Amino acid sequence: MDFNGNKDNGQQKEAFRPTVYSSVSLQNPTGKVEKSRLGISYWKGLMKLSFAIPKANDNNSEFTSWDMENAQIAYLTPHKALILAKGIERVIDGTDKNYGVTTKNGILFVGKGDEIGISKDEYVLIIQDVDSNGVVTASSAYEFNADFHFGIHNYDSKKMSFDKEVATSIFELNIFKDNLIAFANATNNAVAAAVCDSWQVACGYYITKKLDAISDKLGIERPRYGNSNNSFFNSGNSSSGSKMNTGSTEPVEDLESMLSDLDI
Repeated sequence: MDFNGNKDNGQQKEAFRPTVYSSVSLQNPTGKVEKSRLGISYWKGLMKLSFAIPKANDNNSEFTSWDMENAQIAYLTPHKALILAKGIERVIDGTDKNYGVTTKNGILFVGKGDEIGISKDEYVLIIQDVDSNGVVTASSAYEFNADFHFGIHNYDSKKMSFDKEVATSIFELNIFKDNLIAFANATNNAVAAAVCDSWQVACGYYITKKLDAISDKLGIERPRYGNSNNSFFNSGNSSSGSKMNTGSTEPVEDLESMLSDLDI
């Protein structure tokens, strides 16, 4: 499969656009509003949210099997992800009872639980498909866990005692908000650029040394890549007549060019 979608034998190849699944999975098999799982993945520059309910034949209360094939889906652009993240902050601080963004088929919003019949201290994420007449044709919800995650403190190893602190619904809500922000920030490719630079430093220098050794052993001459900065201060001119540094050797340049120079 061609990463660039180039033609092969006169036919257009499909561009390589993989789905990337997040390791963050939120699920609430005991939700009061709806037993559901909120899946997060990324595809084609969008954030994909999947609302799934338990499979019809699932009778296992400990390990729930989710019906991902029939999940209700919402796609968010980086801009809408940031808007929703800011809206979540407004719901948390009490500025708004709910806040959302429009989707392709309707609306996605976060609201406080007392609007839908549960505790006012709990939060829920709701997706609704709405037709042209304003009628809701499909709806799914994820109720952020209010009594599942916990930590222990004041641990006494001699008495084998500790105090248990259970996380409230806002804990998972903040995890979801952080995912929205992380997605939006990642789309500027700054992290990818840093990884590429790190690869050059960590691996590129090693590859260059190996190629130098191979070419020297075979008696093949190839250029030694370096800094081509020709500014006045690197030109060798100085009042004392001494040579100035003409540039340090770069760890690695274009790997493809180096390989072609070997001509083997």
